[in-house]
Amino acid sequence: MGRRGLGLALRLGRHGRRRVGRRPVTLENLLTHTAGFDDDIVGAAEADPADIESLGRNLAERQPARVRPPGTVVSYDNYGTALAGYLVEVASGKPFARYVDEHVLRPLGMTATTFAQPHPAAIEAARPGQARPTLRETGDLVRGGLQVRATRAVAAAAGTGWRDACAVAGVLIPLIMSLNAVRLAIEWRSLDWSAFPFTRAHPDWSAWAIWPLVAVLALWGARRSAGVTAVAAVAWWAVIVGNQYLRYDATAAVMAIWWPLLGVVAVGGLAVRPGPRHGVGVLRRNKTLLAAAGILLATGMIVELLPDVIPDLAFSALRDTTVRSAAVVAGVLALSSPVGRRSIVLISPPAAAFLLLQQAGDGGPWSNYPLTDLLLIVPMSCAVFIAGALFLGPAERILRLVRRGG
Repeated sequence: MGRRGLGLALRLGRHGRRRVGRRPVTLENLLTHTAGFDDDIVGAAEADPADIESLGRNLAERQPARVRPPGTVVSYDNYGTALAGYLVEVASGKPFARYVDEHVLRPLGMTATTFAQPHPAAIEAARPGQARPTLRETGDLVRGGLQVRATRAVAAAAGTGWRDACAVAGVLIPLIMSLNAVRLAIEWRSLDWSAFPFTRAHPDWSAWAIWPLVAVLALWGARRSAGVTAVAAVAWWAVIVGNQYLRYDATAAVMAIWWPLLGVVAVGGLAVRPGPRHGVGVLRRNKTLLAAAGILLATGMIVELLPDVIPDLAFSALRDTTVRSAAVVAGVLALSSPVGRRSIVLISPPAAAFLLLQQAGDGGPWSNYPLTDLLLIVPMSCAVFIAGALFLGPAERILRLVRRGG
């Protein structure tokens, strides 16, 4: 601790034994405001910077009385916090302000922040006459506050299954998206290129070709690489739609927009820790959710891989029946667990877009709407997600209360 720190600690110990027993004050007591010192603000400020004493001298000369044993009562303690700062000085051999500047503020890029009193000349002269924060500084404050609140919200939700649901989405959706890539590969081999160019029939084929790589990276445990690749796939799909798809049929481009929405959900699942490998573990432990995932994958194989095997008319009828039945069964199975319910909420935007767009494609009520009205499907689908995320937790709590009451 050093001679200065040891001397101060001995004085504190003698003072404590004389008033409140032999229990020593620990660093934990200082940092948790439970040291037991009396509250005294005399000497905490000086009108003239020239009168400011060193931290060690100020603490030694203005030590308040200990009025309670340490660790018994929480009471805001300026002296205890300052004493903890002095221990940093003793342990590091540097003034507290200098140590914090070198090891905390500078690494964070906080070059206009200091503990030094008086302020260094470089900071004082940075913006002479400034009385209020600049617009950029205000933005930094707002951004930091929002970031803290978002972090707390995510931490509070971590125990309710959202992280597990994101992990499941991060592994399941890339597998589903890869099925379409397999179908396009099969179709590419069987298509008569001279009659109709493959790139004209499927201008987004290159975007689909990326998803098998995303699935492999996700299963391998390379969460960040899979996430970056998934972002590239969604972005490339948007580029293709802008440059090719809209050139031929703008309505058809909108009709396919639920696929990139599903890709965005996959990106979100890959961005959230612990990642898709954890999602595999969740599926292994939750057999009901695993069954629901298996039904979705099997349905995807039927929808994507059978068009070249059976006639179009028979396939259309089989597709509609299979998709609806599988969605109902998988949804019922997923509803039985908190992770499954949150997984349903996560995929609700692309699912809602798919249902609405299927109505348009099958001659339903959307078929006669102009393109701008069809685009409203996207915010409507996102509104479904927002509503589900907001009301799922309260609904679960209400159900638990009803069950307990019953």
